[in-house]
Amino acid sequence: MIVVGSAEDHVQRTPDSAHIVLQYRGWQEAGVRWIRLNPDAACVLAVAPGVRGQPDNDANAAATCANIARFLPSEGVPDPVLQLAAVVELSDRVVAGNWTPNLSGPPPRP
Repeated sequence: MIVVGSAEDHVQRTPDSAHIVLQYRGWQEAGVRWIRLNPDAACVLAVAPGVRGQPDNDANAAATCANIARFLPSEGVPDPVLQLAAVVELSDRVVAGNWTPNLSGPPPRP
C-alpha cells in the first residue's frame, strides 16, 4: 500500500495534514503489513529524472501530525509523477517479492 500526499494538499490545507496521517495510520491499524507514505525517491527519479524534492521515506514509518511535514514532498513534485511512481514501485515490488523498507536504487527497466 502506498499513500500519496504532498505538502500543499488539494483537500485540506492544515500544517499537520491530519487527513493524510489518519489514512496512513488507519491502514496500519487495519493490519496492512507494508505501507509507505509516497513512493520511493528512486522510483520518482525513474519516471521523472528532472524532478527533485521527494523525501525518501521508509515503509512502515511512524507518521504523526507532529512529524508529517518531513514525509511530504514539495509542490515541485507533481501529483501525476507521484502516482505513476507509486504504480511502478508496487508493480516491481510484487514481481520481485521485494518488501524491504527502502529501495537501494531505481527499479530495473524492462
